[in-house]
Amino acid sequence: MLTPHTQSISVWGWKIPELCMYKRLLGLECFGCGITRSIVYTVHGEFSMAVEKHLLGIPIVAMVIICGIRSLIRFTLSK
Repeated sequence: MLTPHTQSISVWGWKIPELCMYKRLLGLECFGCGITRSIVYTVHGEFSMAVEKHLLGIPIVAMVIICGIRSLIRFTLSK
């Protein structure tokens, strides 16, 4: 489904255009550039590439997984 590339991401083979307006207008990366690619690389298990793209990709995925498990536990215990 999502496929990471060094400069972009594709969904089912269709390349997603650059969405960062800062980068589009000034040609410079902002503080958030690369975080989506980092998250996709993390989900694909390519941790070295994830860290190379953005340092927060792995912690964000970990936080989402932990919050999901926590919500599931709360949901099952509330019944």
